[in-house]
Amino acid sequence: MVKLAEFVIKYRWGIILSHIILSLLFLFPLTRAEVDPDVQNMLPADMKERLDLQKIEALFGGTEIALVIMEAEDILAEATLDRAAKIADAIRAVPGIDRVSTLPNIGGDDFADEEPTPEQKKEKREAAREEIRKNDLIYGTIVSKDFRYLAIVVKLSAQSSETLRITGDIRRTAEEVPGTERLVYGGLPFIKERISEDVPKDMFKFLPAGILVMMLFLYISFRQFRGILLPFSIVAMSIVVSMGLIPLFGWKMQTVTMILPVIMIAVANNYAVHLVSRYQQDNRDDCALDKVGLAKLGILSLGAPVIATGVTTIGGIMSILTHRIVPAKQLGILAGIGITFALAASLLFIPAVLSLLRKPRPVIEVDYRKRHLLERFMYGVAYLISKNPKQVLVVTLLAALVAALFIPRLTGDSNLARYYPAGSTVARSSEIVNEQFGGGQIVNVVVEGDIKEPSILRKVDTFEKEMEKLPEVGKSTSIVRLIKMISRNLHKPSEPGYDAIPDSRGAVDFYLTEYAKMADIQEIAHLVTADFRHAQIMVQINDEGSGTIKRVVAKVNELTAGDPAFRIVGGSGYIFAALIDEVSKGQVTSLILSVIIVAILVMLLFRSFMAGFVASIPLALALVFLFGIMGGAGIPLDIATAMLSSIMIGVGVDYTIHFLWRYREELRLGKSPEKAMRRTLRTTGRGIVFNAVSVMLGFSVLILSVFMPIRFFGVLIVLAISTCLLGALFIMPAYCLVFRPKFLEKR
Repeated sequence: MVKLAEFVIKYRWGIILSHIILSLLFLFPLTRAEVDPDVQNMLPADMKERLDLQKIEALFGGTEIALVIMEAEDILAEATLDRAAKIADAIRAVPGIDRVSTLPNIGGDDFADEEPTPEQKKEKREAAREEIRKNDLIYGTIVSKDFRYLAIVVKLSAQSSETLRITGDIRRTAEEVPGTERLVYGGLPFIKERISEDVPKDMFKFLPAGILVMMLFLYISFRQFRGILLPFSIVAMSIVVSMGLIPLFGWKMQTVTMILPVIMIAVANNYAVHLVSRYQQDNRDDCALDKVGLAKLGILSLGAPVIATGVTTIGGIMSILTHRIVPAKQLGILAGIGITFALAASLLFIPAVLSLLRKPRPVIEVDYRKRHLLERFMYGVAYLISKNPKQVLVVTLLAALVAALFIPRLTGDSNLARYYPAGSTVARSSEIVNEQFGGGQIVNVVVEGDIKEPSILRKVDTFEKEMEKLPEVGKSTSIVRLIKMISRNLHKPSEPGYDAIPDSRGAVDFYLTEYAKMADIQEIAHLVTADFRHAQIMVQINDEGSGTIKRVVAKVNELTAGDPAFRIVGGSGYIFAALIDEVSKGQVTSLILSVIIVAILVMLLFRSFMAGFVASIPLALALVFLFGIMGGAGIPLDIATAMLSSIMIGVGVDYTIHFLWRYREELRLGKSPEKAMRRTLRTTGRGIVFNAVSVMLGFSVLILSVFMPIRFFGVLIVLAISTCLLGALFIMPAYCLVFRPKFLEKR
């Protein structure tokens, strides 16, 4: 550390200027950052679920469905149907649209000789209502079963890269058609549109709120402007560098990425806080060092533990790379680079600036009675632990056992609609789609063979009947539905063949020929290919919860297993099911890896195998409390909360390392364990508290998010860091007094 201190002082102007210039250069790519709300892109491009979806889209066009829903007392009113027809015609002109379906106007056009009477209109409307109830392709798909909602179903082109532009055009086009009916926009494309709008809004809220909270806390803690400006400068530069890398790497911001600047606000100032705190401790009335000497002393005394805590934080966060979830991996890389920059800047930039600034007035009083409230509180904590170390450990263990009872209740979820709170526009539109139109999540099953062959059609019919036994399945649509509907039009209820699949291929062909006389055969292109070699079954799920999706997917797998007719199974339901599984797997692997990495680094730092075990004790307890709280409160494990453990371990171990490092120093000076513990809590304890509270305040701004997973992440990370802080201030001192680790007491 001596050479590092000499280097910083010798090249201080170059160090300061290079950091400032580098940060300014990263501002330019940051202006090109874009948002990507697509769930598919959260999974690796080579995953089977994504590849299967691409095969389905190659056969039947895009699988994404947007719904413009009209709400009225009776959607069969002539004015309502007229408006729906005009909206549908206007949307068809929007580039990127594959097909648009809605209910045709069944007004009084066939009353050619005279104006129909109200009674005649009512009779026709009721007759139409009965016909709609018999039509499986319309009832519960385009028209709600209570006739209060009418959907204009818009199928987007396959793999459209302009989804956000298309949804915006659909919304503007629909609202340009006048009418009294309320318009509701449903389906995944509109949820993605909303997410893409809210991600940058959230980030613009987080940055000023987080910076303001951090600066207020720093001023209260250090009572000097340099105590504010120096950590703030590290945070600002780290945010610019880490965020500027997103467009440089060719990536886009996703929901999870918005956590990145908050991580920088919360974590990047940690090392600066310790250095400034130590500077103030050394700068007392009885200190003979000048400003250069004080800057050097900070590096000499804290260089090793600061580097150690920085490396463990980086190692813990980089364990997120074990996730297969793409944005999680990207966040791990970006946060790792940003924290690496912050660590280097803290050890170089801050001492360089301190060596140039005038030596300030001391803020720490020699007289104990005049000291800061926090320092007097640490005296009390030290006294309490020294008198009751065993009781502290027993109470902690009992509390952990209680928390562990709730861990089995922990579940996973990846529902986009639940990103928003109940009662929000997105939540309400999702409820309407799920309750009135079968559901927004779809499982697509591709059947291969001679689709006109009755044996193939009966397989499809059996599959659909079995699927609709599940309460989670709101609707199932296929070519079989169309054929059975045609049979009801061609036969009377008492005749053979009514509501049934014909016995011969020729009869099926006849049915389809009759349908072509009544409607455009292209209207069924989303159900069967032109050569009738592939057909599609669309199973709609009426609840987007993770458990529901997984049950439906499991049933689909059960019914299609081993049957060569069912060639491909995929769709948004499979994408979400895969996402849930990957989130759970990523949580486990990143958790194990982060613990191993942190333990190894602590072992190397203290040159003792036992050190890694001791440092893991407060982390293990914090994990038990974290997952117990999530299970007890019903907070699901999702793409955001799945990264909690890695971040908590990477950040939380810092406090234990700082305590153990200073405690060992005090022991080597010849103090007894009790006196060494008290001295450590009264000195380094101050920096540990400042560090932890600044992290908690930094992450607390996440509760301002419109996204529920991000809000939960903010609350949970604050709770997790607070347990790590209590572990360093209470559990570690008590453990050291009771068990007397030998690696700390070696002279």
